[in-house]
Amino acid sequence: MANPIELTREDINYIKKHHRKLGSGVDGEVYHIKGDILYKLYNETNMTYQHSTNELPRDKALYRALELQKHIKHTNLPQNIITMNNEVIGCTYKKYNTIFGIYAATIFPMSKRKEILSNLLVKIQELLDYNIYLVTLAQKNELLPLLKKDANILLNYNLEPLIIDLDGISAIYTEEVSQSHYRATLGSLSKLIFEILIGQDLSYEFLDENKDVFLQLSRKAGIDLGIAEDYYDFNYVDMETLNKVLKR
Repeated sequence: MANPIELTREDINYIKKHHRKLGSGVDGEVYHIKGDILYKLYNETNMTYQHSTNELPRDKALYRALELQKHIKHTNLPQNIITMNNEVIGCTYKKYNTIFGIYAATIFPMSKRKEILSNLLVKIQELLDYNIYLVTLAQKNELLPLLKKDANILLNYNLEPLIIDLDGISAIYTEEVSQSHYRATLGSLSKLIFEILIGQDLSYEFLDENKDVFLQLSRKAGIDLGIAEDYYDFNYVDMETLNKVLKR
């Protein structure tokens, strides 16, 4: 495991002044340092963010990510830890050269959408196998209903889905299997998959008022109506069922 990158306050000020900021969010800002290296610097009020007591706090989750990377083959986790005065203040990531988010998949024929999403399922399952839960995969974050943004998944020029932002608010790391976080991940993943296949933002408001439209769009997308009914009733379907939905 690489030694953490120790920065001073002067280093941070220099980065913010001279390096390109690629994005910012609730938990921090991302800067392009050089080549394919990104620094994510946390907001000071969010350095030890936790969703709940049964998960690892952010600093311990980052160390876990570094340990797990040797086992996880399909996704790049945070590459290193950034510290200041020996306290965790950020992490590094690999930069991907693409401008597309996963929702760009909606422009492709149905067979290609299913291929892209099937590849995504493989990556999500691998993370779940190591107790890494991604609860904000869908376009609309149900924990923050006013926040509407693209998912934390990119689509590269070879149409490979790339999961990003695997720290902090977007990812939950636990010591043991968490059924509640597992179900939350499946709920968000189900929503993402249905939205891309049928080409419709599935907000609670839409579903409450447009069940017939939802079922019609599902049928048009080749989704079994029994499965569509299950999603409508429970707001998620299990991994086995998602694989059936994506079978080409």
